[in-house]
Order: sequence, then C-alpha cells, then structure tokens
Amino acid sequence: MNAHINLDLGVATCEVSEGDLNSLRADYNNINLILSSLTYGVITQLNTLSPLLSFLGLSGRGAESMLIQFSLGNARDGSWCFAEELALTPPDKQGEYILTRDTDILKLGQSLTESKGFLRLGIWLIHLFEVKNAGKITKVLYEYKKSYQQDAGHQTNNNERPSSLTATKI
Repeated sequence: MNAHINLDLGVATCEVSEGDLNSLRADYNNINLILSSLTYGVITQLNTLSPLLSFLGLSGRGAESMLIQFSLGNARDGSWCFAEELALTPPDKQGEYILTRDTDILKLGQSLTESKGFLRLGIWLIHLFEVKNAGKITKVLYEYKKSYQQDAGHQTNNNERPSSLTATKI
C-alpha cells in the first residue's frame, strides 16, 4: 500500500488532472474523509484475521484509530504534494523525478520491512498468528457488513444513496 499511496497516487493524480490539479482537490479531500471514516471497520476486520493485533492493543478505537487516520492522511497529503511538484516538472524531466520518488518510497518501505530489534520481533509475532488462508481472508472481508449498507430487509432503489454518503460529493 505504501507505494500505491506515496508514488502511484501522485502520478495518477497528476496525469488525470491534465495540468489543473485544483479541479481535483475537492474530490481528493472527500476521498480522504471517506477513507478516514472506514478506519474502524478495517481495523476490526484486521483483528479478525490477525488476532495478535487486537491482543497488542490495536483495537481501532481512540488513539490507535487516530494514528492510523493521521498516517493515511499524511501519506495522501504527501502524494498530493508529489503530484503538485510533478505537475511543475518539465515533461522531459518527469520520468527522472518519478524514479527518484520511487527510490525514496522503496527506502521508506524497506525501513519498515527490514526493521531490527523489538519492532522486528513484534512484526514476526503478528505474522505468526495471522490467518494465512486466502479463502478465509476473502470470506471474512467479503462478508463484513459495512456500516453504510442497508439492512437486508430494506430494499433501496437504484437512485437512493446510502445515508452516510448523502453529504459527500463523489
């Protein structure tokens, strides 16, 4: 996910904007709000699949949820800044600039995966106890009832938006 947010999203944003990043800013910010609102549900699902996360206190409530939302928001803000810088880079230099960013993001990811000491031990323990069966992971994620879904007994027409999304421009 690191490379997708910190590199690919910035490149895609710059390309889609066709030189007018400001036209995308409101939608970009709305997506940030939607992602932030989904944090608790995602953590709940992760705890189902990786129970040691919950045991270690990653419940998705309070400070943990805010930390994850902050980290995701910070990464997306960095991606927006990268898109702005890329848009200002002359076309013949953009490939080189993207490659430099790619190298920086690779180093960031490696600093997490090649950690040492207590962090490395913690990551190993979490991995040891997490579900590794792809079928079970898919089933848990697929069957999770999203908070914005309607009750099974309530039929919606195709024009009716889920209530939690009505105020959000999509």
